[in-house]
Amino acid sequence: MNNILDPGMQYIKLCRTYILITSSILLSACATMPGQYNKPIQSHYPKHRYNQEYDSAPRHMVDVSLIRNAIPKIEPTILKYNPPSYYVNGQRYHVLKNNTGYHATGIASWYGTKFQNYLTSSGEKYDMFKMTAASKTLRIPCYARVTNLENGHRVIVKVNDRGPFKQDRILDLSYVAAKKLNILQKGTGLVEVSVLTPQVAKTASTKTIQLPKNTKPRIYLQLGAYSESAHATIVEHDAQKAVNTVPSHVYRQRRGKELLYLVRIGPIPTVAAADIITSKLKAAHLPTPMTVIEETMR
Repeated sequence: MNNILDPGMQYIKLCRTYILITSSILLSACATMPGQYNKPIQSHYPKHRYNQEYDSAPRHMVDVSLIRNAIPKIEPTILKYNPPSYYVNGQRYHVLKNNTGYHATGIASWYGTKFQNYLTSSGEKYDMFKMTAASKTLRIPCYARVTNLENGHRVIVKVNDRGPFKQDRILDLSYVAAKKLNILQKGTGLVEVSVLTPQVAKTASTKTIQLPKNTKPRIYLQLGAYSESAHATIVEHDAQKAVNTVPSHVYRQRRGKELLYLVRIGPIPTVAAADIITSKLKAAHLPTPMTVIEETMR
């Protein structure tokens, strides 16, 4: 049985190349023939696309209580906005085949005046005063409920753009969506993202939820989910060498009939610390981590 995350398996294979005499032959045999839609799309932006060098909030105050949540509706997903994969800044991103059942936790950021009135990846103009968001991998357009795991605030946004292109960010929120979630000042927030269909949205609550008083959301970086414990052990050992300031562990998790071995680093105290650790893992050529937020005892 193969491991679940391709980057992790690629890392294991790289570790073993010194004994694989025929590796170049095997790699060439695995190459796929280029097709009409499996060729990644390279993103090309003019060097001076934006008038502002740095992003910011608008100068005037906005009463976000007057701005309503996005209302989910059925919209077609156009192929040119949803290629199987695409490149930005040399990094390849894979778009989901469908958004059904999408539910994830991670770090959200926001974007504002720098991008105001520029076209989004779905062809609409970006409006920081509307309830929208950007995702690297969700099919667009779609709708999602976003919950701030640090204060329980909830919003519904229309996901109509691509980004944020910082590796450990899960979502980029519009200015007003970020303000409603109360993450403007910090710049980032720990969130839960759930894609909504129009049917599900009818019963999806956006009321602030009461968070348990004795727990706190914590950041973990997951470097893979493996079907073989030996693979997980190799990755965990190398991760500990690369990052010796935060503990790393191998966790056993059963998913259906499969027993998986998850490699995680954490808990990590802050988003800034997670960014530093991510950079160290990249420098050590370890698998690209996925950010996971879990509730732990205070």
